[in-house]
Amino acid sequence: QPSGGDDTILAGGAVSDATILNGGDGNDIIEGTTGTDTLNGGLGNDTVTGRGGNDTIDALVGTDYVPQPDESIMTFAVTTTADAGPGSLRQAILDANAANATSVIKFELVPGGDGTVRIQPRSALPALSNPSHPVIINGHTQAQYAGDTNPAGPEVVLDGSLARAAVNGINIARTGNQVHHLNIQQFSGSGIYAASTTGTVIADNYLGTDPTGVAARGNQDNGVWLFLGNSATIRDNLVSGNGGRGLYVRGSNHTIQGNLIGSNLDGTSVLGNGRDGIWLLTAQDSLVGGAQSSDANLIVGSGQSGITLADSANRNTIQGNLIGVDATGTVAFGNGRSGVRFSSNTFDNIVRDNVIGGHGGGFAGVELVGAGGTRIERNQLLGNWIGVAPIPGSDPNPVPNSYGVSMGVAASQNTIGGTQPGDANVIGSNNTGVRINGTSPTSNSILGNYIGTDEFGAQGIGNGTGIDISGGSSGNEIRDNTLSGNNIGVRILGNAGEDLDTLIQGNTVGLVPASATPLPNAQYGLLIMNDAVGVTIGGLGNGEGNTIAYSGGPGIAVTGDNTSRVTMRGNAIYRNTGLDIDLGNDGVTPNDNGDGDSGANDKQNKPILAGALIDNNRLETQAVLSSTPNTTFRIDFFAGDSCDSSGFGEGATFLGSGSMTTNSGGNGQLDINFPPIPDGQQVTATATSNNGNGNTSEFSECVSVFTLSPPAAPQLTPDTATTNEDTPVTIDVLQNDFRGSGSALTIVAVGDPQSGTAQIVDNQIVYTPDANFSGGDSFFYSAHNGNTANTRQTTVRVQVTEIVDGPSDILLTSDTVVEGSPSGTRVGRFTAVTDGSTRFLSFSLVGSDNDNSNFSVFLGTLRLATVPDFETKSSYVLDVQVRDIVTNQRFSKRLTVNVTDANDAPTAINLSNNRIDENQSAGVTVGTLSSQDVDAGDSHSYALVDGSGSDDNAKFRINGSTLQTNALLDFEEKPVYSIRARTTDSGGATFEKILLVSVNNLPSPPDAIPNTLSSCSGNPITLIDRGSGGGRVLVRIDNVVISNKTSNSCTVTGKLNITTNGSTVSNLNFSGDVNERDQFRTSSIPDFTISIAGLPLLARDVEVAYNNERPHLHITRPALQMPAEFGGLSAGLSVPTLIDSGGIRIGSGTINLPTISTKSGFEMSLTGSLSPRGEGFQIDADGTIAIPNIGKKKSAGSTGRTCEISAGVTIFAGAQNQTVMVIAAGE
Repeated sequence: QPSGGDDTILAGGAVSDATILNGGDGNDIIEGTTGTDTLNGGLGNDTVTGRGGNDTIDALVGTDYVPQPDESIMTFAVTTTADAGPGSLRQAILDANAANATSVIKFELVPGGDGTVRIQPRSALPALSNPSHPVIINGHTQAQYAGDTNPAGPEVVLDGSLARAAVNGINIARTGNQVHHLNIQQFSGSGIYAASTTGTVIADNYLGTDPTGVAARGNQDNGVWLFLGNSATIRDNLVSGNGGRGLYVRGSNHTIQGNLIGSNLDGTSVLGNGRDGIWLLTAQDSLVGGAQSSDANLIVGSGQSGITLADSANRNTIQGNLIGVDATGTVAFGNGRSGVRFSSNTFDNIVRDNVIGGHGGGFAGVELVGAGGTRIERNQLLGNWIGVAPIPGSDPNPVPNSYGVSMGVAASQNTIGGTQPGDANVIGSNNTGVRINGTSPTSNSILGNYIGTDEFGAQGIGNGTGIDISGGSSGNEIRDNTLSGNNIGVRILGNAGEDLDTLIQGNTVGLVPASATPLPNAQYGLLIMNDAVGVTIGGLGNGEGNTIAYSGGPGIAVTGDNTSRVTMRGNAIYRNTGLDIDLGNDGVTPNDNGDGDSGANDKQNKPILAGALIDNNRLETQAVLSSTPNTTFRIDFFAGDSCDSSGFGEGATFLGSGSMTTNSGGNGQLDINFPPIPDGQQVTATATSNNGNGNTSEFSECVSVFTLSPPAAPQLTPDTATTNEDTPVTIDVLQNDFRGSGSALTIVAVGDPQSGTAQIVDNQIVYTPDANFSGGDSFFYSAHNGNTANTRQTTVRVQVTEIVDGPSDILLTSDTVVEGSPSGTRVGRFTAVTDGSTRFLSFSLVGSDNDNSNFSVFLGTLRLATVPDFETKSSYVLDVQVRDIVTNQRFSKRLTVNVTDANDAPTAINLSNNRIDENQSAGVTVGTLSSQDVDAGDSHSYALVDGSGSDDNAKFRINGSTLQTNALLDFEEKPVYSIRARTTDSGGATFEKILLVSVNNLPSPPDAIPNTLSSCSGNPITLIDRGSGGGRVLVRIDNVVISNKTSNSCTVTGKLNITTNGSTVSNLNFSGDVNERDQFRTSSIPDFTISIAGLPLLARDVEVAYNNERPHLHITRPALQMPAEFGGLSAGLSVPTLIDSGGIRIGSGTINLPTISTKSGFEMSLTGSLSPRGEGFQIDADGTIAIPNIGKKKSAGSTGRTCEISAGVTIFAGAQNQTVMVIAAGE
């Protein structure tokens, strides 16, 4: 299961047992004995050639399914945003669940103005529940269909705002299902819910935000809820703004990588989830993050902890994540509680190489605190940056927590740090670096960390207290740490005299490790207090002694009347501002007779030295002690360049020890010899009771070394040295040797180290380690003082520290991309060749003389920033830099990304002619079809297909590329015909378009008109034109009744019928007044809808009125209903839309009825045409209509008149520029 790129499987036979291949976006090749089977893992069509034939995989992204021989992949298209019915997502899931094959649900929708398509279920969608085959919901296909209309994120929005309570966005109920590139928001349940499944893949989704990833549109519960199951992959999702947890994970063997959890899209601001970022409940053997920078999850802004492990969440690895900080490490966002929290009963987990910061309010970067009766055991914290973030090219940035690491109830046998390279945690800038509190946490180890410094121990990033153990926690060990730059290096607090059994050994406190450079703790090196009992500081074994120097107060302070059994042996303690060992933290404690006083360490009396003499090539000294009678003591001797200002000792170098037993009076004496040391050195000693309590005294008063007589032969002292990997070191081995009597010492021979070389240069030895070697090495050397008989030999031990060499090469998992892939498509992931593979690597595009602007890099993943086109540019040159953000080591390389030439679909269909005369027999040529295609020279075939706009396909046929009629076409039957044509190129890509064919109307003579109208009283006047047909537009006014006229006006009422294309709106009542000039005043007409040239015209707020002697039909709010192929939208009309001068005015204009121009009689004349304009139509009509005057003006003396009349008027429009009817005045 490779993560991406070009992957090859060489099968011994036909591919008959293949399973899911997680191939990323590259080209995945399966080679069988019967042929080469290729999977193109990007957005294109992927083909498998197996022993059973050719099987096609359509548009699988990130995970390509390799079918069994003869198996095909079924696709189900979502073509409508409706909640149910054909083409809906709901129906696609039902169909996929019932399919007997792996199914891909793809999206082919028209995006809205914001570039997205929004699906709003009213109830829960069906679960992905095919019992035997995976179902893959692939939102990437929407961009393939309509282009990258939302460069910021997914185009498909699954919006749950209209669904009822407790509804999840996507439910997964079976094995192997996948959800890619959806924006799932505002559901009352979780964004995605998977129950008891295996192999689920959830990738590239936005869960809980808007589709741009900048605003919260949270699901009320979790972003993702994995309920049991195993082997799920959750990768590269944005999971923010949800009411519950970002990821709620149960089960085992899950992989969670590359997600942004609780932030916006670019990780620069917080869109937190309401509870934990990731909740691992009973989750086992799972990986959160990974070794590569692109695997890192960014987890911030959670209402509770960033990651919580609870209830048997065991053997998980949390690696390389950014927890509580932004992607740069410069901003501390934190989470509501701790960064990583171990809750009840969690075992054997590893937290490694994470950056964890910003958790205040008494919470911790890492918290190990359970409930009573539970256990948190054997967990490891390795290589993390806690409270401080590495910044490329700059000093580490403080991102403090209240506690770097906090252990409490139930935490035992856990390890912070380790002994291997890369195990050290860097813990700085916190109130407390490591805290262990309470009687419950026991036997925890703090090993090899940098606490208060950077990762080299060279720069202070201090905590308030480096390590704080309190409340009676016992059995803990603090070994081999650098504890510098803090206020207090280590503080141990007792608990009512309980035995702490705490071990502090091999630590460097207050200086840079392996050097004499001060890096002081401001107050104490070590502070043992509050009745602490049973603390061992140092030891006589190899590496057990601590180095404690340069503290602002005492090196070790032991306080509290009941603090006891604090054993301090074998340490190097010097140059502290206070006493190196201070019992009571009150300065030098005087000896008392019988040593019967009480206090810290029972105020153990210190020995008194009787001198330090060099005689016979040895240091001779004598210690006298007055203390507890009949008790054995261990007397430890130390030397140094100087004493404390009080005159009491500094123990810079441990010389050795001896045993003394006091007599019944409490007095004892010890005479002891050591190898010689230079004149003027200061010698001091401590006494440690060996009667079971192990109390150690303060240092004795110093004595100076004095040489009585030089020995005859030289004395060579073993040497130690340190160096870095691949770095020679010059060792002045003679500086601590004694020449004896004779001339200066000369090195005469040097042995061969096992892992390097040693050479004598200027009476010193230059040791050079082998390339890339780190660890311990040794060799011997010989020297004499001018007398070869006095030649002596000793050993030199060298410790070579591993130094990360930094990156030496950059690799890209895939260097090809398919043309037409949308912006944001993953090209591949960067990896680096480095011996620091567990450290943090940052990849970036650098330089200007390249094609970098076409790409972007985020968390190590290379993505497209434009849409590649092979015909324009077939390859891109990138300059990439990788930087080790710990060491600031860099490596740059030029890479090439090649564009794979994909078959581009045709983009248009053209018809050379779209008009034909009516009444011709079938088989007449309409025009020639041609295609527009960016693939020059591509061939095309044509067909009529079903779909929107295919109403008249049966009337036509295609012969090759020629469109012909398939029936006699009659203008009066239909003036414009609609067909749907498809062009298919040689690669199988298609394009469909609605084509309109107009029929020319040939003149037809009108029928004879009745000679008399006398029989039409009260009935309509019908004007018949056989050549008009149902395609004409006519307005018919029936049953006009004019009532008796009053002195000023008479009332007019009637019925209005409007007919076009065979569609009729009947019996629209209208009424109005006729004034004394026999003219209408305003009259209202009900709203109506009528078909104009096959397009519904919606007329609202209609009035009839006279204006300047012209009657007008006013349509105040018209709208034209567009057909489905033009979007199905109802759009208001305006003057420029469908008119020209003299035509019908729609919108803010009017439909002009002709002027009343005759004084008597009835006259009508009308011509008109219907002509195409672009994708729409224009209606042209002119003419006059004359309605007889109601009567002449009143004659003098007239008593009135009757105004009753009945008439019918029919108005035809669209008569192809011919006169339909003329009735002369008086007829």
